[in-house]
Amino acid sequence: MTAVTFLEQKPLWTRRVSLKEEDEVGGGRLRLSVGSLLTIRDLFYSALVGSANNAAMALARNSGLTRDVYIREMNIRAATLGMTRTRFFEPTGMDPRNTTTADDMARLARYAFQNYTIRRATTTGEYRFTATSPRVAKIIKNTNRLLVVDPDIYITGGKTGYLDESKYNLAIRARDEKRSEVVVVVFGAPTRDASFDEAKALAKWAWTNYDWSPHSSAVAAGN
Repeated sequence: MTAVTFLEQKPLWTRRVSLKEEDEVGGGRLRLSVGSLLTIRDLFYSALVGSANNAAMALARNSGLTRDVYIREMNIRAATLGMTRTRFFEPTGMDPRNTTTADDMARLARYAFQNYTIRRATTTGEYRFTATSPRVAKIIKNTNRLLVVDPDIYITGGKTGYLDESKYNLAIRARDEKRSEVVVVVFGAPTRDASFDEAKALAKWAWTNYDWSPHSSAVAAGN
């Protein structure tokens, strides 16, 4: 939802901004010094490709909205998508007060992965950029192993997540060789590999058992 809300502000991708101490919230992070300069595009890809929480915080901070308004916009969008059991308190997902369900997250994933910019970022295997002040070359690798390991499943959008309270989580949009597309959400997997295995199994189950009439789509949510 952070990416969706940020894109609604029509960002200037080449604008250079700095990382600040307030962006450091723990968890996965972009390993750069406070004060480092990078573009909005670099922040966006670091957040979506590398699951960098400090990059997500910096995106929200540089959106042109105050933090309170940004969170309000996230919750308004959730309501318009029918996410009736979802509440956002901050942009990274690190705060355990953020709550949702697998069904609600599937609604968000289906909406978000319709956006080309989000699809492109979340299916990028590796993103390279150079920060300045000081000058540091960075390579950001995608945290979604399903992008490369299985020829039977083609990922067209995806995002990993982890929280001590909810363990390993994953939302993907994928299609098979017949181009039948599904959205799959897995919450509470005991390991990262288990989240990938469960998502793949759910997708393959849907492809086998769903009635693929023209213009239909399937959503599978598990937790």
